[in-house]
Amino acid sequence: MADLAASGEVDTYHFQVASAATHIMTTEGPSDTVLTSHRPADPGAVLAWDDDDRGRAANASIVRKLQPGEYWLSVRHKDGNATGAYSVGVTIRG
Repeated sequence: MADLAASGEVDTYHFQVASAATHIMTTEGPSDTVLTSHRPADPGAVLAWDDDDRGRAANASIVRKLQPGEYWLSVRHKDGNATGAYSVGVTIRG
């Protein structure tokens, strides 16, 4: 489990896509998270985001077909003053 230990904290992760496929990026846990995916070669460019519309309970989920490259995910608490634990994962839809 990861932890958003401070108000306003944003955790960042990167992962490599070897071949084009649909990827499912999710958060799990008790915190109300916002998940943002960023384009390859430009971690500042937002590809997609979710604040729990597609995830279970208050968790976020993004489903996108990604091309090869390095991608970034950022996770923050929906309430900028809140803290809490979560986990983040990326799976390939089979």
